[in-house]
Amino acid sequence: MNIRPAAVLAMAALSCPSLHAAAPAAYHDSDATLTVPSVIAGQTAYCDVPLERLAEARWQFALTELPVCNQAPADSPVYDAATGTVQLPVILAERPGAPRFQIRLSQVPSLAGMQFLVTEAYPENGAPGYRYLPETDGRLRLWNPEDFSQLATGTGIGGAEEVKFVITDIDTDHPLLHFQNSRRYPLHFDFVHEALGWYPELAKDEAIARFNAVSYFSQGRRNLVGSVVHYPQNNRYALEFWPTDPVPVSGIRTAFRLLRQAMPFAADRLSYHPLGLTQETLARESGEALADAGIPVVFSTELFADTDSAVLNPGDSYGRLRLVRPGDPFPSARDVAIFTYIPNDLGRVAGILTETPQTTLSHINLRAKQDHRPNVYLRNAATRPDIAPLIGQWVHFHADADGIRLEPASEADAQAWLDSLRPAQLQVPEYDLSVTEPLPLADIGFSDWRAFGVKAANVAELGKILPEGVAPDGYALPFSLYDRFMALPRCGEAQTALCPEGEHGPSFYDQVQALLADSRFQDDPEYRSAQLKALRKRIKKGEAPDDLIAAIETVRRFWEPEGPPFHQSLRCRSSTNNEDLPGFNGAGLYHSTTHKADEGPLIESVKKVWASLWSEAAFEERAFWRVDHLHTYMGVLIHPNYGDEQANGVAVSANLYNPGWPGFTVNAQYGEISVTNPEPVEIGGETVSPVPDEFLLVRLPGAEDTDTWETLYLRHSNVTEVYGQPVSGTVLRPEEIAQLRHYLTLIHHHFKKRYGGGDDFAIEIEFKITETDDGSRGHLAIKQARPWVR
Repeated sequence: MNIRPAAVLAMAALSCPSLHAAAPAAYHDSDATLTVPSVIAGQTAYCDVPLERLAEARWQFALTELPVCNQAPADSPVYDAATGTVQLPVILAERPGAPRFQIRLSQVPSLAGMQFLVTEAYPENGAPGYRYLPETDGRLRLWNPEDFSQLATGTGIGGAEEVKFVITDIDTDHPLLHFQNSRRYPLHFDFVHEALGWYPELAKDEAIARFNAVSYFSQGRRNLVGSVVHYPQNNRYALEFWPTDPVPVSGIRTAFRLLRQAMPFAADRLSYHPLGLTQETLARESGEALADAGIPVVFSTELFADTDSAVLNPGDSYGRLRLVRPGDPFPSARDVAIFTYIPNDLGRVAGILTETPQTTLSHINLRAKQDHRPNVYLRNAATRPDIAPLIGQWVHFHADADGIRLEPASEADAQAWLDSLRPAQLQVPEYDLSVTEPLPLADIGFSDWRAFGVKAANVAELGKILPEGVAPDGYALPFSLYDRFMALPRCGEAQTALCPEGEHGPSFYDQVQALLADSRFQDDPEYRSAQLKALRKRIKKGEAPDDLIAAIETVRRFWEPEGPPFHQSLRCRSSTNNEDLPGFNGAGLYHSTTHKADEGPLIESVKKVWASLWSEAAFEERAFWRVDHLHTYMGVLIHPNYGDEQANGVAVSANLYNPGWPGFTVNAQYGEISVTNPEPVEIGGETVSPVPDEFLLVRLPGAEDTDTWETLYLRHSNVTEVYGQPVSGTVLRPEEIAQLRHYLTLIHHHFKKRYGGGDDFAIEIEFKITETDDGSRGHLAIKQARPWVR
């Protein structure tokens, strides 16, 4: 009997007890069976009991028969029903000269019949033995609440305790449940790596990736990981999984059956508790199947009916209090956000309050810990009379073991705290004003971003690496045209007209400098907002010299060489030296517009894009990060308007929900409904907050073929109608998903090299399925690429 299999770890030197005189059990290599000559259980004796080995990687056996005999030697091994164990001597029947062993067989929870695991073994000759799972690392069974508490950690919610578990070989008929010491091993990987000794030959990063690939998200997973949480207020035990992991009914059923056997004291109080939108949706859709399997489901609203608040991560911060509903724009680093739901993703914020309960190891709490921000659950936070009046105001947010404090704050105090997060010195973006003419995208590339902006340069670069027609083809206006327009002297009452020869007036740059020097502009947000709006209006109405108008108008001949009258509708998109950069993407700060053929000279739409450099959001973001306003320049990317696309979306070349498992994260939505900043839509006479398809593209574990990928949906779009027509099924077709994955892989590797990115580099793209005139399916188009900012 080889007592040192690869999966059996935590070797410990154990003293050898005295051996029984009864005939020893015999293990036969040839048929992988263990035969026990005699054993006593209660008042009954059993003889020649056969056990069949189930797993090569560990000594797990199934009891195949239980023959009763009239009598057995008085010193036969005794099965202890209270602990589910029996100690017996074993010989290796087909290995002459091998030492005899004393082993402990422990009954383990199983899906069928009785199964046992060799949990201890030590040879007669005194050589070191092993223990499969020392109690300091975890248990295979929990017999009472005290056992549970010994392994548990607090969750921060009303005295609740959490014990994590790992079920290995979930894809076989002999899965094995392990409870981990969650105090010693807060992460599942730490437990399997250190306590079970998995992946000893791999570097840690590679080991994490290997474990995650076979333990999360995938329908073909080999392991199932989760937690059991005890909620003392109603004495419930809840089976829980990672909030965005779409665990299927089969996995829930297996975990539930094993846990009920492994925790007899809690068997009648165990329920499945879906966490987050992904699992709640799946639980409702699978309600009948779960009920048929005898699995009670308890949703957070019921489970936490008597829990009004919990501090998940203590901390102290300042920010503007903001209410965030599903579909609302993402909050910023200056927002203390009240979420009416548990978001699947979260950027940097000043503080977090959720109206839906969380757990201490939820993904948003891990982000809060990473950013050192307070994070709390507070029932009905947005409608509480002491909080509702503060929404939209500056607040001081404090959370600790004594409770939650949310109180009004002066803007000065808030800004002082926020200033501590900002760069100490003025940040001057790089720029190049030497290029003075519009250029085709084919003539520029990645390195030209200082003259045309990052968006235009990256789209131009896309055109060089993707098949023709996938990336937009068009023109880019350099920063110098914006700079020239802004520097021209302005006259007239509105200060928008060009000054006649011999006269001089303040340029738009001069007007900006006057605003920046105005203390009221700096100190009064409402006044600042009004002045920026007036500035944008003047820029849009600003008169331009004929040669500048003509230079921009020549761009239209790229598509219509014969000249006016023009018929092509063009999209004019912002492209600055202060967006789409590593560490700062500026998404949503600047505006794009569509120039229709009958709207006059193209410069009229270009001026709208130029004016957006002075939007309130853009100005505030630059001010916060101390970016020099007067050295931030606006270029313009121009290409044909896509029209009524059939679908649109955003994809990131990283697995945002499980970074240790390489993959891509995709959001896709029907029609033109925005993925990033969706507005409510009318469907069937009802107002709906649109939710996109959200899915992961992940490499199957151990696959050497780069085309072996799996699509894992986290949630599906709730849109049922676009352009007046019903829609159903997934937003993207399988062949479109495969094509998107191929293009994103190519884009990721290309831009990682261009940016000199490290292992954590990721690229974000925007894509569309284009409009067609005949009702056929359009093609996949990639319209933008930028470094992903975590």
